[in-house]
Amino acid sequence: MELIRLKVNSQYRPCVDEAPYFSWVITSGKKNVMQTSYHITVTGPGEVVWDSGVVESDKSTFVEYNGKPLKSLSDYSWTVEVTVNNGEKAAASSSFETGFMKKEWTAEWVKSPSPMKKVKPGTGGQNISAKNLMHETV
Repeated sequence: MELIRLKVNSQYRPCVDEAPYFSWVITSGKKNVMQTSYHITVTGPGEVVWDSGVVESDKSTFVEYNGKPLKSLSDYSWTVEVTVNNGEKAAASSSFETGFMKKEWTAEWVKSPSPMKKVKPGTGGQNISAKNLMHETV
């Protein structure tokens, strides 16, 4: 049995800006193998930031992070250990990083300090005719 396709926010090793969610896939050469529990640990700069404990669940997609607030511009590793219905266990690890977390910054759209110039419809933003173009290029 093996765990593959470890993803964070539906991506492999992404950069996140809010609390992540995790997913994984179980592969096995045996039939009727079903997950009965999982255990996730997330480790950040020098500490374990989340230990889910053993969770009795077959859920393996959109498992939400429920740990300490993540720090901006940091690297994290995570490990999931899964137990299946025949008692076998498998574990796998991956990683993700954080950008600027959404709660830590704000932004506004860039605006022109002066009003925008109106253009004639159908000119593609150009206020110049072919006749005037001739005069300007000569």
